[in-house]
Amino acid sequence: MELLGLLLRLTGALFLVAVLLALRIWQVIVPQRVKAPISSYSKPFFHHQNGKKERRQIRVMAVLGSGGHTTELLKLMKKLSREIYMPITFVVAETDKTSQAKTELDWKPNERDSFAVIPRSREVGQSWSSTVWTTLRSFQSCLGLVYSRRPQLVLCNGPGTCIPICAAVLLFRVLGIQTDSKIIFCESFARVQHLSLTGKLLYYVADEFVVQWPQLQTNSRIGSSTSSLGSSSTVATSGFKAPSTTVERMMTVAATQMSCGNPEENIKKAESLVRIASSRGAQVILLQELFQFSYFPIELNAGNFQLATTLEESALVQGMALLAKELHVVIPISFFERYRNSYYNSCAVIDADGTVLGVVRKMHIGDRLGYNEKYYFTPSDDSFKVWDTRYGKIGVAIGSDQWYPEVARSLVVQGAEVLLYPSAMGSNHYDPSFDPRDQWQRVMQGHAAANMVPVICSNRVGTEVVDGIQVTFVGSSFITGQTGEMLKIADRESEGVLVESFDLEKFHVRRASWGLVRDRRPNLYGALITRDGPQHSVYWVQPKKSEVKLPSYTNVMEATNMAASAKKIEYTLLGKYTGDWKDGQKHGYGALLYANGNKYEGEWVENKREGRGVYWVEEKKKLRKQYAGEWYNDHRHGRGTFFNEDGGKYEGQWLNNKRHGHGRMVYGEDQSVYDGDWVNNERSGRGTLVLVNGDRYEGHWLNDKKEGPGLYFYKATRKMYEGEWVDGAPKCGTYHDDTEYNDEDLEDDESRNAFQLPELELAHPDQVLSEGVACIRQDRVRERAFDPEDGYNQNVADAAAAARRSSMTATDLEPGVVVFDEQMLRSIQSEFAALLAEQSAALAESPDVQSVKTRSGCIPCSRLPGLIDVLLLDVSDEQLAELLQEIGAASDTLVSFAECVDILSLLMESQAAPLLEEDEEDDDSNYEQ
Repeated sequence: MELLGLLLRLTGALFLVAVLLALRIWQVIVPQRVKAPISSYSKPFFHHQNGKKERRQIRVMAVLGSGGHTTELLKLMKKLSREIYMPITFVVAETDKTSQAKTELDWKPNERDSFAVIPRSREVGQSWSSTVWTTLRSFQSCLGLVYSRRPQLVLCNGPGTCIPICAAVLLFRVLGIQTDSKIIFCESFARVQHLSLTGKLLYYVADEFVVQWPQLQTNSRIGSSTSSLGSSSTVATSGFKAPSTTVERMMTVAATQMSCGNPEENIKKAESLVRIASSRGAQVILLQELFQFSYFPIELNAGNFQLATTLEESALVQGMALLAKELHVVIPISFFERYRNSYYNSCAVIDADGTVLGVVRKMHIGDRLGYNEKYYFTPSDDSFKVWDTRYGKIGVAIGSDQWYPEVARSLVVQGAEVLLYPSAMGSNHYDPSFDPRDQWQRVMQGHAAANMVPVICSNRVGTEVVDGIQVTFVGSSFITGQTGEMLKIADRESEGVLVESFDLEKFHVRRASWGLVRDRRPNLYGALITRDGPQHSVYWVQPKKSEVKLPSYTNVMEATNMAASAKKIEYTLLGKYTGDWKDGQKHGYGALLYANGNKYEGEWVENKREGRGVYWVEEKKKLRKQYAGEWYNDHRHGRGTFFNEDGGKYEGQWLNNKRHGHGRMVYGEDQSVYDGDWVNNERSGRGTLVLVNGDRYEGHWLNDKKEGPGLYFYKATRKMYEGEWVDGAPKCGTYHDDTEYNDEDLEDDESRNAFQLPELELAHPDQVLSEGVACIRQDRVRERAFDPEDGYNQNVADAAAAARRSSMTATDLEPGVVVFDEQMLRSIQSEFAALLAEQSAALAESPDVQSVKTRSGCIPCSRLPGLIDVLLLDVSDEQLAELLQEIGAASDTLVSFAECVDILSLLMESQAAPLLEEDEEDDDSNYEQ
């Protein structure tokens, strides 16, 4: 029996493997079922619907695993745009107790993300025979999960839970149920020599298969012709296509060298060298510093400022962008930049598609005889930038930036894989006997060795003379390897091109293994942060008021005796700051302890709290956190959380120390919650207030009071009040049942009868129509007060509130202001008078009509459809009935001429609004195109 059971288990295992292979074979044999390649998910893409440009979202299913699998997967997912890759379903095994908590802490899922729990496919140490049955059980659970979530992208990196998920995805793909789903498998970073069992099973199943170590590719022979998983020839004949593996990234770089003494020929010469480099396979090509001109900083000449152009106006940059696009090469272009009222020695980085990625500006400006750069150039205060080009991440530094190791290290820390230095290195007039070439080369070789990245430097050649001042450029452009060794070097005089290729992935692994970036101690490098020295502490003190002045003395002995017997002076601590400094001011990161015991720790800019920081207040000799978030100009500004003394908490937007924008307040007194808009520390705009008993108000607020349309829900009775609010009190509205709550939400049936109506101000019947029209007008004003882009317009909102409080009716407005011109008003008045005359004649002739409700100068609303037809207005009976219901009018409600004009203008406004919005959308679409 035991032997029979073992045979059954082995048969089941073979069956599962056969199912996976069969599904993959079917997928390849029927390629038309696969609608989109995996590359369509690598970048955001758009589609058009009804003439409007929209961003498409991709449903993602991420398989989490215990141990380090979850950490690695979350790091991978942080590279994805959360606006595109959503919603995300995180799949965890039922015995995994930590992955969900870690994901909630690190990823912070939004309301559309979700977690799904499935039976574990295989426990650690579980026998292979029993794994078959647990995997089949897990597969059954995954069928329903995959069918309900319909993922378009499945991410997994090694846990056994991947197997049933991928099997279910492939099954639905074969059956045509979900044909656009793709599987990406990224082998764990811990797998250095051999693939995991999951990796071996999913190698020919995944659409993309990624490993992180080159030796893993070598040992497993991934993609080689003698692969143990199946040779490439076998794969081709069987219809399989081996997935791509990310283990090698080659980059070919070129350094040019030329003389630049003839400005008329410089651009042609540069283009020729770029084409030569491209023909030799170069992908990233470096030209000299300011190669467009002769080296004009030799002299002090104000006319040279006319050589500067803005980035947008630079014909050089535009022309080189076209060349880069034609040759599919990356070119950093050095040029003289004018930006507003400043002038910079800049470099525009152009990608291989001709896109200008941005500008690097020279930071260290030299000043010596023949190199009068401070006269022309402003030193840049921009942060260091690394450019992610088609062929890899590059860092660019200009001219004398090459002498500073801090520049190279900063670029590498931010991810640069290659360092590029356009240069104009020449002779030294202060010591003509000294040849600076060797030192110049060695300093950049040191950058390469210290950071383990290749360095490319392009320099001028030739001699340039201006007003008797001569500068001879040393040439000697070069390319170093990762350890600083010279791979290619030019001579001092010749023009030409140097070309070299690198395996960036190989360099990355070697750099990581040395740990030069990992083992840095930035907290010890305070002396490098500012000119004033390292991070240090400063105390502020003042003498106490009980200070005793020493009496006068006649000799040293007497003074000594008096000083010994005098009372010692005591001091009061005014504050203590420990942190970073710049030019004698608190600047960077630091902590300040105030005299009252309060404390701030965070970022500073020029002696002011600015950036992110935490503020504590001292209470009963203990520090209580009061605010944590963003600061600007010494004020709470941006997003932050404020903790009240009573236990309440506000989390949201701030402006100049006031709650302003969207935020959520939990009130400590009764734990009620407000979530909505704020203006100047007051609830203003749209918001929801939830009381501790479950009742809630949803609607508009103004000056911390309910104002405008709103809904009030009574949880205990399932009733809802819908109406208008003025100055915090309900004015007019209706009550009806609220179907949102189920019977289970009620504790007992008696609570249904506990409904209490609020006290209402009832309007006179003759005022109902005018009040309704006024409410609609003020609602439209209030809607204009809140703009999704510009925020809440307090001036417009205040005007609307003032109009409502003064009971402004429709007759207070000029009837023709909204839509109608004078000719139209005369037509309406003429037809209205005809209806009045017709109504008067009917009353005089028929005694039965006398019982009809009448009012001088008014007609019933039932006559309005006929008036609309005579005026040839494009308004349907349904639209009229809807508006009359909204303002509280019936068919027998009497309206005056002014009220009639208001009703017609409101109808025409509602007709015009969609057209205006459509025109705005068309304008936006034309602008984007």
